[in-house]
Amino acid sequence: MGRDTIADIITSIRNADMDRKVTVRIASTNITENIVKILLREGFIENVRKHQESNKYFLVLTLRHRRNRKGAYRTIFNLKRISRPGLRIYSNYQRIPRILGGMGIVILSTSRGIMTDREARLERIGGEILCYIWAEQKWIHEGLITESLPNGMFRVRLDNENMILGYVSGKIRRSFIRILPGDRVKIEMAKPIPRIGSRRNGRIGSRKSARRIPKGVIHVQASFNNTIVTITDVRGRVVSWSSAGTCGFRGTRRGTPFAAQTAAGNAIRTVVDQGMQRAEVMIKGPGLGRDAALRAIRRSGILLSFVRDVTPMPHNGCRPPKKRRV
Repeated sequence: MGRDTIADIITSIRNADMDRKVTVRIASTNITENIVKILLREGFIENVRKHQESNKYFLVLTLRHRRNRKGAYRTIFNLKRISRPGLRIYSNYQRIPRILGGMGIVILSTSRGIMTDREARLERIGGEILCYIWAEQKWIHEGLITESLPNGMFRVRLDNENMILGYVSGKIRRSFIRILPGDRVKIEMAKPIPRIGSRRNGRIGSRKSARRIPKGVIHVQASFNNTIVTITDVRGRVVSWSSAGTCGFRGTRRGTPFAAQTAAGNAIRTVVDQGMQRAEVMIKGPGLGRDAALRAIRRSGILLSFVRDVTPMPHNGCRPPKKRRV
């Protein structure tokens, strides 16, 4: 049986985080580079650089260690391998699990490359579930048991006079240790950490909170040379925009349907995160990207109130130029 490259890098990162190391070195392959790019984009690591040593390439990751000014706690970077070479786990886009209500991410291997669960739902494609990734904080508190409850539960009064509910771990249950009211115990409390963006991606984790936009207007301007998609709220304020040119298409490729589909997907990805559920579509222009952009909008999951063609048409207006005589 061959080596599991993904399990190796997950174990290396997890062990380095538990030992509070600043950097960790992993082997550089196409799969590891794509996974590390996702970790950097989602803010789970601080930085990454490529290092060459004796004709072999390595990736050196700089881990992100958070500090609390109010008190000491332990931050744990959790990575869990799901699909293994001996047992592959696949899922369609509708059944991709949500980790801690969206606080963590799921990395999938799809027909369009390695991506997160959010991108897979937006593209409406499934694939192989590679791993789960999330971060959490853990505190240790001491308190006094005031009441025993069924199913291993008990009520504890902490030193700061707060009352909480706790439960006995399975390890203590198997050791037949009895915990009675009046005993002093240590309680471990965990809290998930939201994803924060790195400095290279200012949209994720920016200090300015994003607006919640439940309804908006999507403007599609399709010409023969380019396709521009602009999304506004109901008051006309621009929320997101994209074009075939900004997506990297050059020359005659900017007017293709695929370029229009890519531009519409990039523009919608931002507003979906801001909670947009309903939208109106205004299509303008005779370009080839009209239908492709509309199909991409429908696949995003946003409910369309109506689709209107606002292409200006002449009605016996200006006199056309004379026909050229050859």
